[in-house]
Amino acid sequence: MTSTAPDAQEKDRLRQLRGLLDQVTGGGRYVGYRRAEADARVLATALRRQLSGAELAGARFAAIPRGGLVVLGLLAYHLDLGSEQLGPADRDALLVLVDDCSLTGLRFRQALGACAPEQRVAFAHLYSHPALRAAILEQQGAASAGSVVACLAAGDLSDAPGVGERSPRDQEAWRQAWSRRLGRDRFWIGPTEAVAFAWSEPDQPLWNAGAGRLEQGWCWTPPQRCLRSRIRLLAPTSDDLDTGPWEPRWGLAPGVVYGDLDGVLWLCHGESGQAHALHGAGADMGRWLLGYGRREPVIRRLVREYGVGENQARQDLAALLADLGDRRLFQRLEAGS
Repeated sequence: MTSTAPDAQEKDRLRQLRGLLDQVTGGGRYVGYRRAEADARVLATALRRQLSGAELAGARFAAIPRGGLVVLGLLAYHLDLGSEQLGPADRDALLVLVDDCSLTGLRFRQALGACAPEQRVAFAHLYSHPALRAAILEQQGAASAGSVVACLAAGDLSDAPGVGERSPRDQEAWRQAWSRRLGRDRFWIGPTEAVAFAWSEPDQPLWNAGAGRLEQGWCWTPPQRCLRSRIRLLAPTSDDLDTGPWEPRWGLAPGVVYGDLDGVLWLCHGESGQAHALHGAGADMGRWLLGYGRREPVIRRLVREYGVGENQARQDLAALLADLGDRRLFQRLEAGS
């Protein structure tokens, strides 16, 4: 139930975590709702400058799920879009595809592939690397895809830490390796700074050399600051609804990243790289505590799903919290933090 030292196979998995830790040592780029609202205003200004008044008035806007839905909602107010402008576009109208960020252009390519070749398309999003936007415009003439007339972002994503220290040969070898792993349906592949939003943290695939596969599930944003992470950790059922205000009292300590892989909850200090693994009921308690942020919902769920008494559930959770606190992995959060 409690944390255990990683075995040889697990240590091999942890080696491939170093890339993510290097990215987030400086904190990564976190975008809260207020920042997103301001960025949407910047994006709206960029669209007004890029498109004529008549073109903007006749354009149709569609979101690339799911982060694009949040941004499109904000953008609709900043541009004062009419309800008739939200939805599918006629082939003669400009279609503006909206997203929160674009790391490789995969989701945009998928959305673009559903457009007719003669469809004129603009891609508007909050963040991307300038090299990606350049690649999208260079490759926009691909067959069976709409014609991209503009690619706009509210802000730039920079290179990941340490990229400038690599030789051009090493950088190209890195891109070739990741192109094979991710597939060649991306507009561009490059190591960029980590970015996360209040509603979601984009997946950070890491390569497990020992298993010869990509692994998803590593997160650097504390669940108390990311809706998608909380939902994933809780895996709620219909009888697990919590309608009260979300006021977390427990969360990850600063600089701790986590991963939920193969039934194991990993907690890792970003600076030291020291990792701990939670298995079985301990992993469930860790997930639920991160998701709920409070003891009582975790205790109720332990009683329901493990069939233990309430006193035993309280003792087990208290023991786990003491252990994780001593290891500087969990901490008590201030009210309203």
